[in-house]
Order: sequence, then structure tokens, then C-alpha cells
Amino acid sequence: MQLASSGAAAGSIGTASRSSRPELVGRDEQLERLGTLFDDVAGGRAMTLLVGGDAGIGKSRLAEEFCDRVRLRGAVVATGMCVPGEGGLPYAPVMGILRT
Repeated sequence: MQLASSGAAAGSIGTASRSSRPELVGRDEQLERLGTLFDDVAGGRAMTLLVGGDAGIGKSRLAEEFCDRVRLRGAVVATGMCVPGEGGLPYAPVMGILRT
């Protein structure tokens, strides 16, 4: 995501708006690494992968792009969402996957 200020007319205040791009920018190295790891898994190797980083850095967008790419290669991708906050529902991500 990027912040872009809108054009301000005379007498008005420019505001910042959020905009997203359909293509992922600046993550070629990470996507290449994920693709290599996917090849290993497709070849029979078991693996767990953790993607970490500060809030807003693009972890979810990177994961979405990776999932889209491996779907095109024939992979079955299941996603689930966590419930925010303390004491959330521990099986909520699994239930979300099963409902889908």
C-alpha cells in the first residue's frame, strides 16, 4: 500500500487516501524464495513456514500473491482467519477453512 495525497483545489485541504496496486511491488526476492520452498513441498518435503514482520509491512499481501501463484500451478490452497483479541476462538481458522 502507499499513501497518496489527492489533488487539492483552491481553498480545500488535501487529504491522504489509501490505494493499493493490483501487482505486488518490491517482493520479487521473497516470492522467488516462496516458489522454491513450494517446489520442495510439491516434491514431497514436509515444511512449516512462518512469515513475520511489523504491522502493515505487507505480510498478508505477500501471502495472497503467493497463494494466487500456486493455485495457478494446481495447488489447493485453504485459508482461515484468526479472531483478534485475547482469548479468541482457537479453532476459528480451521472452522473457516472447513466452511469454505
